[in-house]
Amino acid sequence: MFLALGDQALLRLHRGYNIPSATNRNLDQQYAGSLKVLEKIGRLAYQLQISDYWKIHDVFSIAQLESAPAPRSDV
Repeated sequence: MFLALGDQALLRLHRGYNIPSATNRNLDQQYAGSLKVLEKIGRLAYQLQISDYWKIHDVFSIAQLESAPAPRSDV
């Protein structure tokens, strides 16, 4: 998978993530996003634009990311 600067990505959530908007005790969300790619860090990591209130680091392994689908335009 290849992500370019400015692309949108989905973050695959794992147990232990404490993301208030994605936490639901009845329904576990598998992905959070769509998040903007800010920078490529090394070969296997990307910095994403995340909200400050998530209180997690903003650099993620490529294994935790998926390309976000292009927004639909219902015309």
